[in-house]
Amino acid sequence: MKQVVFIFISSLLNAVALGQQVDKSLDGIDVKPFGRMIRPCCVFGYNLPVFGFPAKMGYTTSSEKLGQHKFYGGEGEHNGIIYTRDGGFIDIGHVRDNADMMAYFSSQISHNLGKDFVLKTRHEAGKRVIEISLKGRELSSSDILMLGQRITYELAVWHEIRTYFGVPTHYPIHEIQSAFSPEDLYSNLLGTYIGRWAIERDGLYEKEVDTVIQEFLVTLGKVNTEEETKAAMDDVLGVWWQRVSLPSKKFLLAWNTKAYGDIKPWLIPDHAKFFNSPAHVYPLPVPELTESGVPLSDLFTIRIKPISKIPLNKIFNTKTKKEVTQKDFQTIVSWIENDLHVPVTGAGIK
Repeated sequence: MKQVVFIFISSLLNAVALGQQVDKSLDGIDVKPFGRMIRPCCVFGYNLPVFGFPAKMGYTTSSEKLGQHKFYGGEGEHNGIIYTRDGGFIDIGHVRDNADMMAYFSSQISHNLGKDFVLKTRHEAGKRVIEISLKGRELSSSDILMLGQRITYELAVWHEIRTYFGVPTHYPIHEIQSAFSPEDLYSNLLGTYIGRWAIERDGLYEKEVDTVIQEFLVTLGKVNTEEETKAAMDDVLGVWWQRVSLPSKKFLLAWNTKAYGDIKPWLIPDHAKFFNSPAHVYPLPVPELTESGVPLSDLFTIRIKPISKIPLNKIFNTKTKKEVTQKDFQTIVSWIENDLHVPVTGAGIK
């Protein structure tokens, strides 16, 4: 009995210490609630015409051009896509969005330990609330961060879902051409890890995000220049994407819909163009369990009442379902896979 009490007190102290560490990390930052991707979406590819006009879309970058991270985005940031040997294409905008959301949710969780509480977010293809159930739960500091990661990642999956059904972030321009693009889910999940690793360091969050991003790009084996990222995109031109006027459903030729388990990046076939060493895929696991084995998805519920563009009656073969939670997302993704005729093993080259 004494051992159980000691473990409980130790866990509580660690969790409280994490709350203090999160506060210290985010010191000076106005942490307001938000609920959607903040930074402009970096569509895969480059030199893409928009509405047939000469202006071109496509955001590639290099590690030297990233600028300084700003919580929720801001002046001084430069986002885009970078190719890496072991992590494929990394969308830095998605990484930063999900890092910031993860920090926000971890902050909320650490300050509401032992409580059941509700977080409201902006509408995204429907009214959304997040119910977090911590009453009677013992969470370690690692549990808090993993829960922040999982909530953030689930919202990112919903972002891909609603994008697929043509619901725009900014009316009237939809982003259907970028739903479940090859780099999205991996970049989204990586962002939750970047946010976690930044918080775990003893420093200010924004500076630590910059440091962690740069260190991990080296770990993954980044290419040296923006032109090399464009060349890597050219390597899969006609295989993963094609240069058409946006917005267009014909833009993507391959979709990465593997949303749960170990998320693996897609790698181009011709690595010898850029790297002397062989590629080794660097998978990232979606956090599943607390340290004591409790499913993270049992500690929260994302409730969404989707707008009519999300065809619940077709997906669930019923006219009575008016609400979905994160536990329905895989069913929706599976329906999308069938709609796209994506092979069970996944499309594209890995």
